Amino acid sequence: MKKFLAVILSAVIIATVFPFSFSAFAAEDNGAQSVPASDVQEIQDATEATQPTQATEATEATEAPTTQPATQAPTTQPATEAPTTQPATQAPTKAPAITPGKVSSFKVAKTSSSAVLLQWKLSANATRYVIQRSEISGKGTFDSYVTVKTTGASATSFKDTKLEDMIVYRYRIYAYRTANGVTTHSSAVSVTVMTKPNKIKKLVVKEKTTSAIKIKWSKVSFADKYYVYRASENSKGKMSAYKLYTKTKKTGIKDHELSSGTIYKYKVCALAKKGKYNSLSAGKAVKAMTKMDTPAKFITKSVGTKKIKLAWSKVPHAQKYELYRAGGGAKSKLIATLKTRRYSDTKISAGTDYVYKVRGIRVYKHKKYAGGYKTVSSSAGIKGLGSLTAKSFLNKALLAWSPVQGASGYEVYVKRSNGEWDSLTTTTNCAYFSNRLKTGKVYKFAVKPYKTIANTKVYGNSKKIAVKAKSGSLYGSTPSGTWVEVSIDTQMMFMYVNNKLYVSTPVVTGNIGDRSTSKGLHHVISKKSPARLHGSYGGSSWDTTVNYWLGFTSDGQGIHDATWRSAFGGSIYKGNGSHGCVNTPLGAVAKIYSKAYVGMPVIVY
Repeated sequence: MKKFLAVILSAVIIATVFPFSFSAFAAEDNGAQSVPASDVQEIQDATEATQPTQATEATEATEAPTTQPATQAPTTQPATEAPTTQPATQAPTKAPAITPGKVSSFKVAKTSSSAVLLQWKLSANATRYVIQRSEISGKGTFDSYVTVKTTGASATSFKDTKLEDMIVYRYRIYAYRTANGVTTHSSAVSVTVMTKPNKIKKLVVKEKTTSAIKIKWSKVSFADKYYVYRASENSKGKMSAYKLYTKTKKTGIKDHELSSGTIYKYKVCALAKKGKYNSLSAGKAVKAMTKMDTPAKFITKSVGTKKIKLAWSKVPHAQKYELYRAGGGAKSKLIATLKTRRYSDTKISAGTDYVYKVRGIRVYKHKKYAGGYKTVSSSAGIKGLGSLTAKSFLNKALLAWSPVQGASGYEVYVKRSNGEWDSLTTTTNCAYFSNRLKTGKVYKFAVKPYKTIANTKVYGNSKKIAVKAKSGSLYGSTPSGTWVEVSIDTQMMFMYVNNKLYVSTPVVTGNIGDRSTSKGLHHVISKKSPARLHGSYGGSSWDTTVNYWLGFTSDGQGIHDATWRSAFGGSIYKGNGSHGCVNTPLGAVAKIYSKAYVGMPVIVY
């Protein structure tokens, strides 16, 4: 019994003197972890604390119990009494070391060319977090880790700045717990990221059409290729999300088959590669709108002399239209800005020609965009015929009328015995000979002016006149076969071949009053091509060569071309007439010359 008591007493003494050895084993059983051997020094530098060993981890044990010292002799109890509650020989109880939970959701939240933002979720029982970084070497392997940040217990993010672009970095994070002098940590969690290339500095629109946009951008050093994203405007005017349009190694693209007048946005990113790692730069964006279409159709309609109606087709995306007008000696000017596609122009003059042009307009963010012009010619309606006269002689009727402003020509009609009007001719002259009439019969004639507008004839009011055919002769002669008639009043010349009208043309006869062309029955006395004409009159002289000459008086009057004149007919002969000759357009006199002969009658009246 004495030996047994001695062994127990020895154990109590040993436990009192060396209490930590038991605590160390207890901590180990409780699962505490030390920092991996390869990272001990780095973490020590970062945390400025010594990496715990198995022995130091045990310091987290509870304080020494308040029991009797081991050297105190136990109280002797009678053998029959019950033992005390806390035997003096029992070892003190130690609290287990707590290891923080492994960091979860460790990720790269955002990357730029010079910074990385890391995020994670809080770990249970952690009092701080240690973030380390490693950089990939030129050989494709990672260098040793260095500690870049030690955070507090509530931190869930860290932004690593002043990095280099297009470099591969690997980060790892530990959760640490220090309590009662004992430090424990979780296992590491890592993530790898490559910093972005530098952003494209310049992105511009180089060309725009109604169906294509061309963009160019500046080169990024060491970029492997470029990703081009595109967003487009929908029918409601809202932009879609960006979608990858193409990948290219060039520094520009031309986007085809686009819609006219539509807004497009382009974003270009540079892609860099390092081994199996790659990264896209931040995007550089530019916005452009394709050119607007020109209206496909533009039509006009003249309504009388006071209104021109206009209408045109729709231009996609046009919010309004600008209408311009030129004519009547005025330059083109804006006459209306419209939301509709129809307009009636009432500020016009009868018989005047006009040129209209229209284009679509769109305003986007206070900037005006315009499509191409669609142009059309039109004209106000013409007035009716002002005056109409008729003369009857030689079984013929000579109709003459005053010109109508803006008229393209005139249609001449005769009323037949059945009451219907038959067309006799369409002419640009202001006179007409109706020949081979029956002596003593009354004929009714009508002349209607017209103007051609967009291949359509617009008519003015007609005039009617009745005339009774007379018999007899003119100047004692009734011509037949081939002859020429010159009407001074109407400034017209007519040639008949085989009793049929062959040529009808305006002319300029002698200046009225002092050099009038001689009236009467004449005959061609000379025919020459070309011919030199020279002479003098009233202090003036002339010497010129003409292409065709048909002389009909002994004092030098004749029919010839006058290429120096730009106009014939009308009232030119009243003040700017010839010296007595019949000045004729070159084309008309050429035809007359081809059928004329010496001795051919020339009747001037």
